Amino acid sequence: MRDILDKLDEIAQESLDESRGLSARKPGEQYQVVGSNNESDIITFQGLDFFPKSGAYDSMEKMLAAYEKVAAQLNPAPEMVNQPNARTRAFGIAQFDTAVGKRYLVKFAQDIKPVRTANTFWQTKDIPGNFSQLGARGAKEKVGYKPSDILTEFKNQTPATIFAQIEAKFGPAHPLTAATKIFYQAKSFPVIIPGEGIDFTAFRDYFCELLQPVALIQGKPVSGNADQAAEVFLGGDYSKCVVSFNKGVSGALFDSLMISPKGKQIKLSSKGAKGAMASSVNLLKAAQEIKQAGTFDLSGEYQDVIDILQIIAQEDHNTGPLALAVKFGIISASDIPKIESLNEYSSQKRFDISKIPGMNNRLVKIYNDRVADDPSSVVPYNHMIASLAYKVCDYVNLNTNFSEAA
Repeated sequence: MRDILDKLDEIAQESLDESRGLSARKPGEQYQVVGSNNESDIITFQGLDFFPKSGAYDSMEKMLAAYEKVAAQLNPAPEMVNQPNARTRAFGIAQFDTAVGKRYLVKFAQDIKPVRTANTFWQTKDIPGNFSQLGARGAKEKVGYKPSDILTEFKNQTPATIFAQIEAKFGPAHPLTAATKIFYQAKSFPVIIPGEGIDFTAFRDYFCELLQPVALIQGKPVSGNADQAAEVFLGGDYSKCVVSFNKGVSGALFDSLMISPKGKQIKLSSKGAKGAMASSVNLLKAAQEIKQAGTFDLSGEYQDVIDILQIIAQEDHNTGPLALAVKFGIISASDIPKIESLNEYSSQKRFDISKIPGMNNRLVKIYNDRVADDPSSVVPYNHMIASLAYKVCDYVNLNTNFSEAA
């Protein structure tokens, strides 16, 4: 159920995850053309305004009329990063300071969500000119430590060929080459390597994607149940495996693929620092692959769990909790329209759900069971979804074998 909580956090918390794009940025944050060290290629974010502030215009014509009115007040005129169409009813205008003056960019969307950071349609990649955000994340992206930055051969690699490509990329005297050699020769962990000349964050988050499969093939003393996984899925150990990597900067749910001489596979995903939990969508994909391969029959013991995974995969952060709440009898299907009617009260500051026509005692209790830190900032519909999501999670944890099945 981690997915529901993660998606809930996207609504309820205003963290500055890159996935939320410009809606989570603060004035003063900077972007630079990828690969450039020229200060004139730096732009500074000044703000992002949504029109309307919440919801959508009644028609594309009304939206365009509103846009023309706003654009007439801006100098220079906004640049369009996409074109309006029959489905767009809202827009966002981003403002930047550049070396040659202000720059306005407009992007059209279907609607504007009540919670600012839920408007993820405006992304960094939408800024014309191939810009990347400056800062810790932006810096590590540019260092060039990803397997896709280093390797020229991605399939059927061995520790020796991986090391040879690292040395060819950086040279025999480079700190990364020296660090890799120390790692390859190490018999125990932790391994101490000289840090001078190495970007630690990029090394941890990207470069170690190359080292993780090597550790398994060489039989280094890693923690966890890696040995058990090799016995179950490979019928032995990793020593005779070869490794394949993704050519792109992001792969299909894994960083590297261990392949045994018999063609059996284990996918590896490296997580630096806090990392990320395995998502239920990943679990569903794995279940589908197992079914296609004919390895196990999951339709009996685990079908209920697969049903839960399918609902999470098919629905979004609003409809998922609703669908599961109906499935588990927390609410009835007839309650859904009543819950969705709460969207009409998004701008009401002193909201009392008990006074809303048609709300039954069960929905009132569910709503009031969750207490917000700042009641004045509550969006009623999102608050109800949040309360339901936690009840769904409790039900799954207490009444199903979801964890064991996962």
